[in-house]
Order: sequence, then structure tokens, then C-alpha cells
Amino acid sequence: MTIGVLAPFFTHPSAVLLLRGAEERFTASGYDIVLYNIGRPEQVHEQFRNVVDGRPDGVLVIAMPPPERELERLLAARVPIVVVDFRYPALSHTYIDNVAGGDLATRHLIELGHRRIAFVGDPSVNPYGFDSSVDRCAGFRRAMAKAGLEIPTAYIKEGPHARHVAHRLTAELLSLEHPPTAVVTASDTQALGVLDGANNLGVSVPLGLSVIGFDDIEAAEYVGLTTVRQPLSLSGARGAELLLEAISAPYPLPAPIAEQLPLELIVRKSTAPPPK
Repeated sequence: MTIGVLAPFFTHPSAVLLLRGAEERFTASGYDIVLYNIGRPEQVHEQFRNVVDGRPDGVLVIAMPPPERELERLLAARVPIVVVDFRYPALSHTYIDNVAGGDLATRHLIELGHRRIAFVGDPSVNPYGFDSSVDRCAGFRRAMAKAGLEIPTAYIKEGPHARHVAHRLTAELLSLEHPPTAVVTASDTQALGVLDGANNLGVSVPLGLSVIGFDDIEAAEYVGLTTVRQPLSLSGARGAELLLEAISAPYPLPAPIAEQLPLELIVRKSTAPPPK
């Protein structure tokens, strides 16, 4: 008995934590896991074809939408599919409200007194279909608008999801004539890059620059990063449970279930009131 798991592990670091939560449930139920990593955009269709050819008992898709053609083949073969950490109404899925999360992170900084706040995230258009960064930026914009705060064009920075890229983008932000006093990031990985960039320029965090991340990966607590926590392991575990339920259900499969998971602001030492 096997479960096929598809995920862009190299480009979506939190996918590992999502998998960890799912793996325990599958193993306890006697299923083996076959991992299909999608390391490059051109591998999306190839890896989905591979999982179809592997004839698994079920498929778990992490953090991305399944391609329509391969999805149709899986459904035609009566293979249950569940998506985790991504809204996909046609299938059972677990998700968080990323817009609300971006809003939550930004309001924390506004309540501390910050008015010059920047955002560092992923490219708005990406070949994997990720939408979390775009939604978190929408939440950032919403909170700023509610507070009557303007966002200079130069305060929105986008780049590939990597710590070194966020480092470079931070250098650009801090070189502005009127640099931000705080940065909202689309992930903890990018927040760590912002911390690197500030440290490289001798800017103190949080006295000179406040930084907030998103996800609450293990490294966040280690470095004292304020972040928006999403229950990654729980999301994976619930996705696994939904898939196991679908596998054991008689055909036709039950109606899709959408399960929203909670967010929590975790305040540590990387945020403080702005410098006077």
C-alpha cells in the first residue's frame, strides 16, 4: 500500500514540516510513502505523470495546485487526492488565510508605532502556482490602507524564495533615502535573509529595524524571530487523515472537505517600537 506525495521541497522549505506531519499518520496506518520532488518548474507535469504511472492508493499534493490533465487521469482511475497548505475547492484540502496572516503581521508593527514598513516576498507570478506570498502581500497592503499609511513603490521587494535573495533586497531597502523601520516578510526563510542583510550593514534588529516572518519554522525560535505561526505539522497530519478517510470510503468519493487552520502571532525579540 503506497501514498504518492508531490511537493516542491527545494523551493518551498515549509513543505518538509508539512510532510513530517503527514508521514506519521501514513506510517501508523501501514502505508509506504513515495516522494516526488518537484525541483524545477518543468518537472511539474513530469512528476505528476510519474505518480499516475505508479498507481498509488492515494495522492497528497503539498503547497501547489495539481495540473488539470494529470488530475483528470487520477480521478478517472479513482485515486483519492488531497491538497495541503493550498486552497483548491475541487479537492479536499487544508489551508490558512494568508491574507489575514499578512494583515496580522503588519498590524503588529503598526501597533508598535511603525509607519515606514516594507514587504519582502516571492515574485507575484511564478511557474509553480504558489499564491501564499501574493496573498500575504495583499494582507500587508490591507493593513497599511486601514491605517492610512502609504506604501512607496520601492518598499515592495520581490525575488526568488531564498535567504540570500532576501539579504540582497534588504540592502536595497536600507540604502533608500528614507529606509523602512520595519519589514514584513512572506516567510521565515526570507526574514532570516533580512536579518542577515541588516547585520551586514550594521543595522541593529530590532532597535534600528524590526523584522517579522511567517510560518514559525524551527530556526525562528532559535534566532528570536517574531513571526506568524501556522500549524504546518498539523496541516500535513490533517491532510493525511482526510486522504486516509477518502481511501477507505466507498466509491464515489465523498464531497470535498475544506479545513481552515488557525494562525497565531508569536512575538519574540526581532520587533520593537521604531527608533526615535
